[in-house]
Amino acid sequence: LYVSDFFTHRVQRFDPSGNAQAAFGAYGGRPGYLMFPRSIEVLNDRTFAITDDNYVSVMTPTGEPVEPHPIVEVSTGPDLQRPKQAALAIDGDTLWVADTLSDRLVHLRRDGTVLHQVAVDTPAGVAVGPDGRVYVALARARQVLVFAPDGTPVGEVLGPDWLDRPQGLSLGEVAGRTRLRVADNQGDRVVVVALDGSDPATFGAGV
Repeated sequence: LYVSDFFTHRVQRFDPSGNAQAAFGAYGGRPGYLMFPRSIEVLNDRTFAITDDNYVSVMTPTGEPVEPHPIVEVSTGPDLQRPKQAALAIDGDTLWVADTLSDRLVHLRRDGTVLHQVAVDTPAGVAVGPDGRVYVALARARQVLVFAPDGTPVGEVLGPDWLDRPQGLSLGEVAGRTRLRVADNQGDRVVVVALDGSDPATFGAGV
């Protein structure tokens, strides 16, 4: 298990029993360093895309920067602003980034070329489904929305009846069916739902 450790500027690795095994990263804004890592996406080549302060760092599982683009940032246009999560697109190479403080969802090549961008309110999580659809958690609007692979809006998966400042998203199989997991920040729980918004369930509770 790899954990992005925000305030210590590093990524930590734990075994299944929760014992710390290793760590990498140190404060800095250059390849091989981390400032305030927020999330980790495992890419097809088993390297990591780590959302950081104003860019995405690409590193190996031991912390070495991956060339030729160890830092992914927007090549033209506004910089990323506190992106909270990145997700590998259906093409297996480009990234969808929840650019949180810029109020946009950005589809990037690793060289920083912008392929698509969509204006959304405070995106705080992103995941890509098996058909390439893009799921986005909107913290302020208390929603999860879904977009087509080209960024065209499709609809709402969950809304304020279920969510309170949702953040990270992930996908997983439950009983042979792909489910979306939503970290519901202010709700102090995780919401699990089918990709069409049916059969929502929750686990966890605040202390």
